[in-house]
Amino acid sequence: MRMELRRDQEDDIACIIHDEFMYFSEAVATSLKLPSIILRTTSAATSLARPTIVQLQAEGRIPLPDSVSEDAVPELHPLRFKDLPFTIMSRTIDNFLQLVVHTYDIRTSSAIVWNTIDCLEPSTLAHIQRQSQVRVLPLGAIYKFAPASSCGSLLDEDTSCVEWLGKQTKNSVIYRVNTRYVTHVWRVGLELEDELERGDIEESCKKTTGGQRREAMRERARNLKKKVEVCIREGGSSNNYLNRLVEMIMSFK
Repeated sequence: MRMELRRDQEDDIACIIHDEFMYFSEAVATSLKLPSIILRTTSAATSLARPTIVQLQAEGRIPLPDSVSEDAVPELHPLRFKDLPFTIMSRTIDNFLQLVVHTYDIRTSSAIVWNTIDCLEPSTLAHIQRQSQVRVLPLGAIYKFAPASSCGSLLDEDTSCVEWLGKQTKNSVIYRVNTRYVTHVWRVGLELEDELERGDIEESCKKTTGGQRREAMRERARNLKKKVEVCIREGGSSNNYLNRLVEMIMSFK
């Protein structure tokens, strides 16, 4: 990577933008006297949840007792302790904690680009921006600004999932995202948990496939879609953050 960057110095490389988990790229950028920018592709809520787990571990509170599972996590509304991503660290807690520490060490990076949108996570993003030592640029949805055909990837992309999605009935596909945002912030879905009985599943299906509650959820989903579309248009928040990113990169030259 170092050799490639040196070879391309004449092309006026302005900075290195790297995925949050490729934190070692920041050291390479620093050694080459180039600015670096972190790209986070997870939700803002997930990014806040990970350091919380590290803090809980440092306080000796993991594993958490069942009695607090339904309690709200301080400063992480609407998440409860049971919503924190403990499952990804169940077998490799030491590796997970080390990864989080490295990932959240900003070091000399100039900014953080986030693939999320102001209208989806307003309070969480506001919390992050108050705490951040560098600029936070939530300019999602990134794929709307850069079509897949222009990504310049060295590997052939597997687009079979897109082909499958295209064959489904309009408005029929369900995406798996953070439960608490779906049920308590956006209010566009229901939560099914614990030991499910046939009757519970049947009742939930009825709520989401018919009646006033279904229509209310679908209306909120449509309104949320409109808000996202406004954000990515010219003058919208995501579009403005993208312009700020471009201006920042141009200022590096």
